[in-house]
Amino acid sequence: MTIVEYLHSLFGGEETGTPKDAQPGFLVRSFSNIKKVTKPWGFELWLSDATETPYALKIIYIKKGTKTSLQVHRKKAEHNTIFFGKARFYYENADKELKTVDMGPGHVITILPNTVHRLEALTDLVLFEGSTGELDDVIRLADDYQRPDGKILSEHDGA
Repeated sequence: MTIVEYLHSLFGGEETGTPKDAQPGFLVRSFSNIKKVTKPWGFELWLSDATETPYALKIIYIKKGTKTSLQVHRKKAEHNTIFFGKARFYYENADKELKTVDMGPGHVITILPNTVHRLEALTDLVLFEGSTGELDDVIRLADDYQRPDGKILSEHDGA
């Protein structure tokens, strides 16, 4: 079973859609209809992209042995909960030194604006990310894939 099939088995549901008599502001989607953003290290499944709400919610898969960018956000705040796998979290301490701490399922990481951070997947890794809506607010300080700052259009299929 692939990780996508596994996630769908956990969160998939019947294609019901939003009831026709629903009030504005009530939306129902199945897991198979959410946005998938492909990254060089894995992918993100966007349950909420902050267009309908003031927050974003993602399920993130990071392949074993890969890392996200060493990054900082000027406005975005996020909470990450490790659901499956083991991660190495990189952070900058008060002396501006890059440090690491290893984490596993159940650990919750709060990242406030202007906090330097990065995740490395020690095993295949699945985490949930809830954040404020500034999804393009990414300043990459280091990136194994030489990506520029901000949104990478090719990862979003031109969206």
